[in-house]
Amino acid sequence: MRRSTLVLRSLLSRPRGPLLCWFGLFTSLLLLLVLLAFGRAAEQHVLERLLPSDRVTLVPTQGAVGELLGRGGALVEDDAMAALRRLPGVATVGGRQKLRFSAYAIGGDALVGMNLWTELVADGIDPALLPDDLRDRFAASPEEAGCGSEQPCPGRSCVPEDEIWAVRGALERDAAEAILRRGTRGLRWVWRDVAGDGFHLVVERGPRMDALATLQRLQAPGRDIDIDVCDDGGWCDPARRACAQPVPVIVHPLMLEVFNEQIRTIARGSRGPGRRLPRLEEASVRGLVFDGLLGRGFLGESEQLEAAGGERRVRLRVVGVSEMALPLGVTLPLSIVSDWNARYHDPMRAQGHDAVVVILDRAAAMEAVLEEAERELSLVLAPREAQMRRFIGVLEVVYGGLAGVLLVLLLLSTLHLFHTFSMATAERGAEFGAMRAVGARRVDIVGLVLAEALAIGLLGWVSAWLVFWPLWYAGPMLAEAAFGGLPVQPPTLFVVERWMVVVTALLACGSSALGALVPALRASHLSPYDALRS
Repeated sequence: MRRSTLVLRSLLSRPRGPLLCWFGLFTSLLLLLVLLAFGRAAEQHVLERLLPSDRVTLVPTQGAVGELLGRGGALVEDDAMAALRRLPGVATVGGRQKLRFSAYAIGGDALVGMNLWTELVADGIDPALLPDDLRDRFAASPEEAGCGSEQPCPGRSCVPEDEIWAVRGALERDAAEAILRRGTRGLRWVWRDVAGDGFHLVVERGPRMDALATLQRLQAPGRDIDIDVCDDGGWCDPARRACAQPVPVIVHPLMLEVFNEQIRTIARGSRGPGRRLPRLEEASVRGLVFDGLLGRGFLGESEQLEAAGGERRVRLRVVGVSEMALPLGVTLPLSIVSDWNARYHDPMRAQGHDAVVVILDRAAAMEAVLEEAERELSLVLAPREAQMRRFIGVLEVVYGGLAGVLLVLLLLSTLHLFHTFSMATAERGAEFGAMRAVGARRVDIVGLVLAEALAIGLLGWVSAWLVFWPLWYAGPMLAEAAFGGLPVQPPTLFVVERWMVVVTALLACGSSALGALVPALRASHLSPYDALRS
C-alpha cells in the first residue's frame, strides 16, 4: 500500500484530532499572513513616503531648537555641505532655503473662472536633488537666475497682460477712477507709472473685462492697451517690461490629495464657481500658472520693501510633482529663492541654507551618516523627521508585539499537535507493532507519522492562502473604504511578496513536523511483541 494512501486513511479514521490541529495552524497562519501583508503595504505606501529610507534632512542643532520655538536659527554653510559629500554612502547633497518674507499667491482663473489670493508658502531646493527627468524642467531660466538691477535681463520689450487702460497724466487718471467707482463694484486697481507713456491701469481684483467695458462705454479719457503676447510660453514681466519665462515650481503629491479629497468636497457643497473644480492629476497640474506678489502678503509687508524697490509681480509655472517639494506649499529653484530673500529680507542670511538634504546610495549607511553629521558638524535630523522616526519606532514595537503574539499562537498550535499525535500514536500501538512485525523499519514509522503531520500543515497553509486571496484582491477597495478622504491614502491594504509564501510554508511544515517528531520517534521504538500483546 502506498504511503499517501496510508496517510489519508489514518487521518480520516480519526478526523477530530487532525481537524483541530488543522484549525489551529490555519488560524495562526492566516492572521500572520494578514499582519505581514498589511505591514508591508504600510511600509511601502505610507512609511516610506513619509520617511524615505535613503533620504534625510538635516538642520543645525540651534536651527532645530529655533524651529521648535518658532524663530530662526543657525544656517548650514558650504563647508558643512562639502564635509557631508565626503562621507561614505552619500550620493547627493543639496540645500534648502525658506522664503523668509510675506508674499501673495494669485491664481485659479483657469479652474474657477476668477483669481484667488492667498499667502505664498514656498521654499527653494537645489535642482541636483531631483530626478533627471524633472531636473531639466526645474532649472532656473536665464531670465531669473542672477537677473537684477545690476545685470540686464534678456527678452524683447513688451506690454504686460494685466495692463488694460492708459492715460497721459494725473487729471485723466482721476477722471478714469471716478468712472470706475461709478460704473463697477468690487474692483481693486492700481496705476503703473510707465516712463514715456503716462499711467497704465492694472486691475488686481475683480472682472478685468468688465472694467474695460465700463471705461469704453462711458468714454473715459485715455485709451485701451493692446495685449502683447510673448512667444514660447513666456510672459511679460511688468517690472522689466520684457518677455521672460515663468519661474518653475514643483508641488508635493500631498497637495493634490488635499485638493482632490478635501477642497473639492468643500467646494461641491458650497455655492459659487468652486462647484466646478476639476480633479487634479499629476499630468493635468503640470503647466498650471499663477502669479506671486513679492514683498506684500496677508501676513504683512517686507521690512525691506522700500529698499527692494517696492513689490514685484512674478509668474510661476508648475513643472512637475515630487516628494521633494514642500508638503503644503510650492518649491522653487534654490537660486531664485536666495535672490528674493536677499532683496526682500536679509542679504547675509540668503547666503546659507536652512536645511540640507542628503541622499544616500544605500539605506544601510543612514545611521553612520547621522552619527557623523551630529558629532562632527552639529547637524541633526529636522524636527519633523525626528518625530516621524520616533512614531515609526513605536509602530515597530507594536508590530513586533503583534507578530510575537501570533508566533506564540503558532507555538500553541504546535503543542496541541504534539498532544494530539502523542495520544494518536499511543492508541495506534498495535498498528505500528504489526507494521514492524511484517518488516517495516523504524524510519518507515517515523516517516508515516511525520507525513501525516506535514499533510495537516500543508493543508493549513493552502487553506490560509485560499482565504487570504479574496482579501488581497479586495485590498484596493478596502483601502478606499478605510482611508478614503485622508491626505495620505495607500492604494491597497495588502502587499504580498514571494518571501511571504516561502516563510508561511516553512512555518506550517516546520511547526507540524516539530509537533509530531517526538511522538513519531516514540512510535518507532515500540517493540513489535509488546505492541501486539497490548
